[in-house]
Amino acid sequence: MGLGRVNWKINEYSREGSGFSVAIPELVAANIAAQTTLITNLRSALGNIILGVVADQAVTSSTQNISNLLASSVNAQRERKWLVQYEDSTQWADAPDNTISNPGYHKKFTVEIPTADLSLLLTRSDTVDAADPDLGTELAAFITAFEALVRSPYNGAVNVLQFTAVGRNL
Repeated sequence: MGLGRVNWKINEYSREGSGFSVAIPELVAANIAAQTTLITNLRSALGNIILGVVADQAVTSSTQNISNLLASSVNAQRERKWLVQYEDSTQWADAPDNTISNPGYHKKFTVEIPTADLSLLLTRSDTVDAADPDLGTELAAFITAFEALVRSPYNGAVNVLQFTAVGRNL
């Protein structure tokens, strides 16, 4: 049996957040009710030992180690990132009735992906437009997979807009 994970974000006084994550038993049909109760109990107990506010909780049913190998390229650095910008592309929250507007429709969101392969940049620019007809197969395949899986924070389907090469000090 594998492992699951629960992550909590805690808000502190000056509007900054911090979080922590712990491994839990893999969630399966036979144990999900019991494990959910245990997660709730731990979250309640957590609230009694901190001064911050538990803001978010994320539960992952299963995690698995994919590899312990290190990247072979010296350029595979966590500070080199793709900043992927995407937007919510779902106009209605209640399709097919279409009576409730999705408040996230056309809102933009970002995610950063470490160890960006900057050789995929198309021109002398740090930005790649997702609609560029010369988009390489690697970025095009990523867009297809991203749009098939990812949802906006408003639960709408998403449309990738662009990739920007960014550097971050961590």
